[in-house]
Amino acid sequence: MRYHWNTADPDSDTESELNKLPRVIRRFEQSLSCQTKLPNKAAQQSCHGTEEIESHIKRNITVHLCQAKYIEKKTMSKTLPLTLPLTLPNTFPARCSKSGEWNFVPKFLPTQRLKIYASILAFIFLGSLSSRHQPTLAGQEAVAADQEYNESTDRLRAAIVKLKRSQAKFYFSKVADAGEFYLEWDKAAIEGEQAAADLQDAAIDVLFKAAQPTRDQMTVARIACREKMEKGEYELVYKISKRLCDLDPDETEYFAYKTRAALITNRFVEAKETFALDPGELSTFIPAKEMMLMDNIDVHIANYENELKIREQEAKADDLPIVELTTSKGKIVIELFENQAPGHVANFISIIDTGYYEGILFHRVVTGFVAQAGGFTMSGRQNVGYNIYDEHGVEDARHHFRGSLSMASVSGKPNSASSQFFLTFSPTPMLDGRHTCFGRITEGLDVLDSLTPTRTMDDEGTETPIEEIVPDRIISARVIRKRDHEYKPIRVAK
Repeated sequence: MRYHWNTADPDSDTESELNKLPRVIRRFEQSLSCQTKLPNKAAQQSCHGTEEIESHIKRNITVHLCQAKYIEKKTMSKTLPLTLPLTLPNTFPARCSKSGEWNFVPKFLPTQRLKIYASILAFIFLGSLSSRHQPTLAGQEAVAADQEYNESTDRLRAAIVKLKRSQAKFYFSKVADAGEFYLEWDKAAIEGEQAAADLQDAAIDVLFKAAQPTRDQMTVARIACREKMEKGEYELVYKISKRLCDLDPDETEYFAYKTRAALITNRFVEAKETFALDPGELSTFIPAKEMMLMDNIDVHIANYENELKIREQEAKADDLPIVELTTSKGKIVIELFENQAPGHVANFISIIDTGYYEGILFHRVVTGFVAQAGGFTMSGRQNVGYNIYDEHGVEDARHHFRGSLSMASVSGKPNSASSQFFLTFSPTPMLDGRHTCFGRITEGLDVLDSLTPTRTMDDEGTETPIEEIVPDRIISARVIRKRDHEYKPIRVAK
């Protein structure tokens, strides 16, 4: 549904128009469709400086003023929630400093900012959510969490009022004043982004502390699931979605997030049971790469059950080598599988002992896939100058689950592993038989999840570098424990 504002008069009563709004917008794409669209690229190129552009700008200004006035006038009282689907265009009209003509600056908004406003603001404040329901609170912690949620809502609303007004001022400004209103808009956008993040945190807090949160608080928590899933905060998504499923067992999307988070965090049995509740509907919410895991769920369950048995035996022996990586985001402790991959463990420990990994970058971080390091510093590429033999073909080779440590190699070239390694964000069975898994994270999975992504990956597996990113790095690497023998890699003969 596309909502059309009454743009004839910013002071006109828009309350009757609000009845045309959908009660709940379920998809990000739907929320985007509510924004006033700018002319297409061809129109932009053909009508710079013309009456058509001026008319379009005036129409947008009126929309922003109308929205800002309504927010300020109607929603300061607690009886009426903000019911406007406020979203922002991803192109921005600006005057050329020399010619004075209008041009469109593409991608003015960073993607994350657009997502925050298009989702948070369009979802939360759709009519009659907060006004008709109050959370069921129990205890001082729940009351404090609910108060923080309301305060975050007010801060977000205030930031959007500033945002809309400064955007309207920018549209009508003189060339000399445009910079001032640009900075005003950018400041309001930053405030709004922080307020939106605070609102998500507050909603999550209420979710776990209130006996029964309101529908809008649960909606914000659901949006947080999506945002945090994209950021790779899988353990938190699992906890949020599990709580949401308990509160509302009729909402399919909650169960979709629970299924996805359970799959990624090695909770295969729970993922299977949750998916079995409504496989036809849930499959529409689950991405293709995760559906591949679900299609072979029984195999993964069997492999992980065997993995847990091996871990139990290893815990009794309590003699596996352990290393610690101190990264720019925190510490990661890794247990090494010397019993199944002695050559790789010997290589890894020997490289650590030389200090080679200090200052090494996590140059390839793909959310939901791997974080790879071992071949680059800020000064450029480097390597240890030799290769080691593969061990992924042995009978008792370990499988790749979430938190696995594995050795990178040249695709299609046997025995090409060297110093580069990767840590897996999620189960990656497609890497079994291709790369040697020789360890697992025992502490610091949250640190792994927080590493800055350096690449994106599409549905076909094509990776695209993210520009202007400063990668995380390994500050230091040390061996905490090792067996009483020399660790020396067996090098591939040249």
